[in-house]
Amino acid sequence: MINAFGKTLSDLFNPLNFVPGALLVLYQTALYFVFFQFFDIVPRFFYETLVVGTTLKANIFDTFGSFVFLNLDEIAVLGLLCVLWVLGFVWLLFVYTSAITGNSKGVLGAVSDSFSKILSIAGVSVFLWIILLLFFAVSLGLILSGVFFEGLQIVFLVLFALWLLAGFVIYLKLAFLPVVFFAEKKKIREALSLTAQWSKKKLLAIFLVILVTSIVSRFLAEIASALGDMIAAEPVAILVMFLALSVISSFSGLFFVNFYALHK
Repeated sequence: MINAFGKTLSDLFNPLNFVPGALLVLYQTALYFVFFQFFDIVPRFFYETLVVGTTLKANIFDTFGSFVFLNLDEIAVLGLLCVLWVLGFVWLLFVYTSAITGNSKGVLGAVSDSFSKILSIAGVSVFLWIILLLFFAVSLGLILSGVFFEGLQIVFLVLFALWLLAGFVIYLKLAFLPVVFFAEKKKIREALSLTAQWSKKKLLAIFLVILVTSIVSRFLAEIASALGDMIAAEPVAILVMFLALSVISSFSGLFFVNFYALHK
């Protein structure tokens, strides 16, 4: 992991390596503006399902089904936005994986190649989104069951805790799936098997990679936020935050890919 960290810091001295991170930030910013038009559906869901449903002592399935039916269009748009959000990160990993493994001619070549590989990138994104959707669906089911079925709260709380633990382990096992998929040029089923085998004895190292990525990202974000507060000119403050987010995105993608490349 230390070698991967050092290699990533070295890669960051190449200005071209910031291009994918900057493009991802611009892409995510556009998604944010659309997402917040539909964000109120989340608190409305919990209010109408938990507060109103509990007050009226309505059946859990009737409450949930009624909410989904009445807000189907907004839920569909929100689901699409989530897929597009995942697609951005998968695209970033594709670019860095293709550049570092030599499948493309440098970072700019990988960015160009990503347009011809968009169906593969989208396929991996949808697959990961389905896994996330199933995880959150089961989690939500356990939470709602704990609320609506009186006397069984402790049982559902324990089940929920076990489910979170299982989800965390699965996350560690599959965190590098996009990198393996693009690096080894396998089909999704083969890449899934390869990822599971590769990560089997590296769970602690993978956890540390994720932890270090989170710490570095938080540290850079705090510095950028502090600098932004000190700068009176709003455009300059926005620029500082944009550059910081670009560095964070670039560091995260490079660190993941470098770790895999050095520990294949």
